[in-house]
Amino acid sequence: DGSDREVVVEGVGRSTGLTIDLDRSNLYWTDQDRMTISYTSLLTPRSTVTIIVSTGHPYSLTLHSSNLYMTDWKDHTVSRLALPVTNISTHTVLQKGIDYVMDLVAYHSSPALLPVSPCQNHSCTSLCLPKAGRAVCGCPSHYSLMVDNITCSGPSTFLLYSQKNKISRLLMVPLTPGSQEEVPDIVLPIKRARSIQSVSYDQVEDMIYWVDHGRGEQPARQVIRRARDTGHTDRIQMFDRLERFLPFDLAIDPFTRSLYWTCANTNTINVTRLGRELVPLGPIMVGGTMDRPRFIAVHPGRQMLYVSMAGEFSGEEGGARLEMIELGTSERQVLVNTSVGAITALAVDTEEEGQVYWADIINKRLEAITGDGSGGRRGVVNEGVVEPLGL
Repeated sequence: DGSDREVVVEGVGRSTGLTIDLDRSNLYWTDQDRMTISYTSLLTPRSTVTIIVSTGHPYSLTLHSSNLYMTDWKDHTVSRLALPVTNISTHTVLQKGIDYVMDLVAYHSSPALLPVSPCQNHSCTSLCLPKAGRAVCGCPSHYSLMVDNITCSGPSTFLLYSQKNKISRLLMVPLTPGSQEEVPDIVLPIKRARSIQSVSYDQVEDMIYWVDHGRGEQPARQVIRRARDTGHTDRIQMFDRLERFLPFDLAIDPFTRSLYWTCANTNTINVTRLGRELVPLGPIMVGGTMDRPRFIAVHPGRQMLYVSMAGEFSGEEGGARLEMIELGTSERQVLVNTSVGAITALAVDTEEEGQVYWADIINKRLEAITGDGSGGRRGVVNEGVVEPLGL
């Protein structure tokens, strides 16, 4: 369950192979810095380290029936070494002329007799850990066990951020106050991400949505995908390889179960109903040369959608601007249209008077304005901003 961590051996180089001799309670490993195979006793951690192989380029190993099996990248071999090793021990080469074997696994159809695991029959929703002869439920990183000691609950406050083809989660509040054991940020096991442009989160179904611009295929494979933080996906996507639609940004309204997304080449704001099936409802705004919606943010309580419009020429007065659209009536209102370079990120605070924040990559600053436009705009960060690309 990740507790009771202990250092077994220290001061070693990079290890690419690891195996355990259960009969002798020894740990064997390969060392890529010293080009050796060594072992130490697990009964006495930090005890003596003994080198048993110091020739060639050992890379991976496994153990079976008192024999150590290893690969050698210099000799291009797979060989066997009987244990325990003596002064007259020699390798038996099993395979020659084999290049760059990364790993080894030894299998036997009659496994060693083990006691019946208490986890064979359990009701845990996630991990089951045998402890003192009984099954104990556990949770993966960033999850905590609920009072029923069976169900796992996810974090309530976190930050999602994307890096090219991966999405990570950063805990903003520790699961256990004062605890230093929980890793604050982890990469989520999400598959099929290629080049992430925008990320949003559906708090109702705990689903992550993202705009993916693909790997540079021609024509570009730009799609909207979704997955849970566990990596599970239903493989449903709104469209695939339809060159007419190039999604740019997206925002989720959990109140109406709606997904809003902008399209870069049709200059539209589109809406899709969320649920087990994704139901396209069409555009709520169709732009043109002077109306080019790009980044969006939604205020669910007020049913307002905030939209950045790209200018025809970056930095030109009256080009780039910030607007709001009342979703109930489709009425539009310009909030900011002067001294705007190019908006590259947009966010709305649903609690603090609906403050709308945006990043300007040309003027290199972060600014804000109240959600209804009253009170005027204000600078949030005016110095030290280099390339703001996310809020």
